[in-house]
Amino acid sequence: MLKKIKNHLLLLLVIVLSTALLITPAMAGYASVKVLSENSEVTSSGCAPCTEVANMIQDDPNLKFIFDGKDIKDSQLSDGKIKDVKEITGKELTQITETTLADKHVNALYQDLIKRGFELSKENVIATKITAEFNNSKLNKHEKIENTIVNLSIVKDNSNETAFISFVSNKFGTGAAALVNEENSQFLLLYNEKDKLVVSASITCLVCQQLVTIVKNAPQAVSCSIMCATACLVFVEAPPAMGICNLICNPVCRYVTKNPNTGAYSACENLGYCP
Repeated sequence: MLKKIKNHLLLLLVIVLSTALLITPAMAGYASVKVLSENSEVTSSGCAPCTEVANMIQDDPNLKFIFDGKDIKDSQLSDGKIKDVKEITGKELTQITETTLADKHVNALYQDLIKRGFELSKENVIATKITAEFNNSKLNKHEKIENTIVNLSIVKDNSNETAFISFVSNKFGTGAAALVNEENSQFLLLYNEKDKLVVSASITCLVCQQLVTIVKNAPQAVSCSIMCATACLVFVEAPPAMGICNLICNPVCRYVTKNPNTGAYSACENLGYCP
């Protein structure tokens, strides 16, 4: 019964996104994404706002290091289909939280946040395993890729200041990014194994507005963690970029769900992404 409900929800997401988001031509290059259930017969592909998000992050000179010299516009993967979604709970969630905190990228970010007075909110950890199937043009066959996405909520006692870390792990490696709300400012942190990098506000503002477009066309029945993971699959070959996308997308999704009539810029301004 639960599997049928899951498939039905994913199919609804397919119909909405394929109708509303694919007015412009499908993306060229990147790991182009279709949001599909296993039994769906929808054949349209691409996601115009996803392409814009990918372009903004890929082309930012401060973020070149997260792509390790690769241009993901030359991706061999296309026509991504969501095949399975599993939210991790119980003992498995405890284990995966420990594994996540031990990752060098996450640990560097977390240690920095601890120095700022933050600590992990263990009860608010969200972890999801998403299996997507892509057409691999190089291998001339379909390829399944499992993505583990862990979102950590970091809080400060007696304060409205918050931080979030998004960790992504798949066959292409691991990556993480942190979104920090501190002293009336909001910024992104990444670990480049040499220093911390603060991402410019202009990038988050523009990315936020594109994500608002995606969220507005997604059915409210789909959870934000699943919807954002789906939208960010365009970065399947660059886990750190996938983490950035998730960090910006999840607050956007929650805000737009509660305020469906807000405009893209207004939503991002209220969220602190836009000046």
